[in-house]
Order: sequence, then C-alpha cells, then structure tokens
Amino acid sequence: IRKTDAYFRISEVFNESPFLCFSYMLHYFIRKITQIQQSKHRGKRMHLRRFFQDVPLKKKLQLLVSILALTFVICFSFGIELVSNAANKNLQESAVASLSGAGAQIARQLTALEDISNMILADSTVQDSLTKASLREIDYFQYRRSFEAMHNIVQYYQNQFYGNYLDCICVINDYYATYSASPYISSLPNDIIQDLSIKAAAGGGAPVFVTDYIDQYDLFLVREIREINGLSLKHLGFMVLCIDLDSL
Repeated sequence: IRKTDAYFRISEVFNESPFLCFSYMLHYFIRKITQIQQSKHRGKRMHLRRFFQDVPLKKKLQLLVSILALTFVICFSFGIELVSNAANKNLQESAVASLSGAGAQIARQLTALEDISNMILADSTVQDSLTKASLREIDYFQYRRSFEAMHNIVQYYQNQFYGNYLDCICVINDYYATYSASPYISSLPNDIIQDLSIKAAAGGGAPVFVTDYIDQYDLFLVREIREINGLSLKHLGFMVLCIDLDSL
C-alpha cells in the first residue's frame, strides 16, 4: 500500500514538475547504491574480523613478529641512510678544507720559488758574469772566470734553498750553460731545453711555470735574464728552476 501511494505521489509530482520528479528519483537511486556499497563494506569487514578470529594464536604471533621485524628493518635502513649521508657530507667538507689548505701551501711555496728567481736575477755576480760573457771581445780567461763564477753562484743558491723542493738550478746563455746538478739536467733533451728558452723569452723577464713535462721530468720555472745595469734590459740568457713536484 505504501509503494502504491508513493507511485501515485510520484505521478502527481511528475505531472506538476517533471524536473523535481527526476531529481527525487536520482536522489533515491544514489541513496540505494550507497546503502548497497556500505553493506558490502560491512560484509567485508565482518569477513576479515571472522578470519582473524579464526586464525590460531601462533599464526597471530608470527604475523605480529613479522610486522615488527619489517618495521625495524625499515627504520634501521632509514637510519643507516641518514648516518651515511651525514658522514659523506662531513667527509666532503673535510676534503674540501684539506685541499684548500694544501692549495694555499703550494701557492706559498711557488711564490717562494719566484722570490728565489728574483734573487738570482738581481745577483751582482750573475749580472756581471753574463754581461762579460756576452761581450764579443772576451778572451778565453775572461770566459773561464765568467763560467766558474756562474757555476759557483748556482751551487750556492742550490745549497741555500735546497729545502724549497729545488732539484736543480740552470743558467744558460749563448756561450755556455751551468747547472747545480749536472747528472739531472743532462737527461733533458736539447729540444726540451730549446722549448724552455722560447717560453722564457715569451715571458719577457717574468717567471713562467712550464707544466708540459711534468709526467716525464719536473715542474719547471723558467725566466729570461736581462741586464738591469743602466736599465738596458739586454738579453743575457735564461734560468731554469727544476721543482720536485712529488715532494711539493
């Protein structure tokens, strides 16, 4: 009887307002569908509840232990990842600080080597000996005295600054070459010496570091020697400081 009355009411409403009737029917169907879905969910929950109630206690304990173990593994892995990232960050920061300190120390040592080349360049014995050797009217005895004076001066500077990673000091001009460590420098081919002289001349009297032969030999500091007396700046020769890069 209630359904029949509802149908009559729907018919009356439909005749008066079809849109209102359609809205009522749509609301009715949505409510029914929602009730059906809720009943299904309640059925599933009841099924799961009955399933867990029927599981033996031993299985429940095993499941609980498995969940705890999985949670512990996940937390432990996450903790290890955090600790590893923090350690890597500290390692990188310490490495950067160490490299910065080492770079600054190497820069100071290279600056000290430039100062040594300044001292050799301005040495009065070097200037006088090379100036006399460049004179065309020089005789053999003057030439010999010039060579011996240069040999003694490069030996002096080698012994004086041996702790500055100097393997050898070379002074070469158009007439002779003198070295503080002959066995070492004699292993350099002539084409390398020629290349060093070209790079020294290109520097125009300024110190030039040559890194082309690091793998085979050493780091070289080359510098053109010019006459400073009277500011003539005449070419007198060039010097080569052989730097022990491994020790540096």
